[in-house]
Amino acid sequence: MDRLDLNAFYAPYEGDGRRNQPYHPAMMWKVLIYAYMVGEFSSRKIAARLETDVAFRVLAAGKRPNHRTICAFRQGHLQDYRKLFVELVLVARAAGLIKLNMVSIDGTKVEANASKRRAMSYDRMVKESARLQGEINGLLARSKHTEAEEDARFGKEGGDVALPPAVATHNGRQKIWNEAEQQLEALWREHNVA
Repeated sequence: MDRLDLNAFYAPYEGDGRRNQPYHPAMMWKVLIYAYMVGEFSSRKIAARLETDVAFRVLAAGKRPNHRTICAFRQGHLQDYRKLFVELVLVARAAGLIKLNMVSIDGTKVEANASKRRAMSYDRMVKESARLQGEINGLLARSKHTEAEEDARFGKEGGDVALPPAVATHNGRQKIWNEAEQQLEALWREHNVA
């Protein structure tokens, strides 16, 4: 995640320096992505986990933004957030960290008929990208709905996941990232996408 382009997140904070110092956008981005990965969509619960959950505390580098700050950051960067979310999912898929070829119903996994080695056509890539965008929009809508529901209830102020061994170390993650970048570049060249 440290190699993603976060320039759009920094732009609103540039200026004459008279504003309060905001939380670092990379830290906020990591906390929100991790929260969504573990099924936490409420900014109040995310803020609470920044106090009690070691993984959240490590990602936040000991910082503890309140729920309003978390919610405002997400809402203020919604378009950039969607773009980076799609990019992160595509890189994770290219690195083999996630597979998007399974359907799960009541815990029963049903494998797709497509071959894992089958090349993706440009048309299919566009459809897959649109499908991923729809899922991401659903996650963001769920988060917004949870925020509104909790605001109404409380007032505005008021399983373990094991990493694959290949990504458990910094060098392993660097290697996976480089391989994923090469695969994506090859895929884009193959389909003449700039």
